[in-house]
Amino acid sequence: MRNPEVFRPENPKYKKIEDLPKERQKEFKETGEGFVRKEAAEKYKKANLLAKIAKILRRKKIKNPEDLLHIETKKYDEERERLLMEIKSIGCFPGYSPLKWASEEFCNDKGVVLEAVKQNGFALKYASENLRNNREITLEAVKKIGHHALAFVSNELRNNRDFILEIIKQNGLALQYTSEELRNDREVVLAAVKQNGFALQYAPEELRNDREVVLAAVKQNGFALQYAPEELRNDREVVSVAESQSPGAIRYASDKIKSELGL
Repeated sequence: MRNPEVFRPENPKYKKIEDLPKERQKEFKETGEGFVRKEAAEKYKKANLLAKIAKILRRKKIKNPEDLLHIETKKYDEERERLLMEIKSIGCFPGYSPLKWASEEFCNDKGVVLEAVKQNGFALKYASENLRNNREITLEAVKKIGHHALAFVSNELRNNRDFILEIIKQNGLALQYTSEELRNDREVVLAAVKQNGFALQYAPEELRNDREVVLAAVKQNGFALQYAPEELRNDREVVSVAESQSPGAIRYASDKIKSELGL
């Protein structure tokens, strides 16, 4: 009997987190050059922070660390207030958010990021990985810019079935940004096309060949017929439902049906 393969994250075949076994992916965190275990990343972050504090203490000749804490806290609060004022004053300026140039600390500050996405949903792009995995912040971004906000959420949220269903019931086009696994989930796809028939274009081939799914899509928007396969565009009931819902959708029917109708 062959022994099961021992999991070794240093194996060259694992170049990014998505390459790891699915059950192991949550144990790691992405870095600029690959990935590391989350506990190792946290230890490195703390050690790096302590080294920076020690360096500042020596440079400023501060003997009591609490004095430095008071100085840095006051400085952080002042910078935070200036950033919040800038975010509120600019509002939803297309393609721009002050968060883009903010420090790592502010991009990981829930209050700052929440205000930023309330003003401009695209600000979610610049939030820390931790906050791009925050449901409250993500939902605020979705309220502002719709399904496009899902382009910036964490992979974990994109694969969270309950969360995705919640979004899709508000905007079916969110199907575009869900994980491959959920795009192959019939219930998720049905929910999407019932909310917006055009979501059919993001369904996998197997589900675009599903008559019930296509009927649900054309009942919502007849022009979704253009994303159905030839076989279903040659289905009289499907075409009839599409045309009844959206006059003009007949243009997407099969050549055979259009010929029979003299079109």
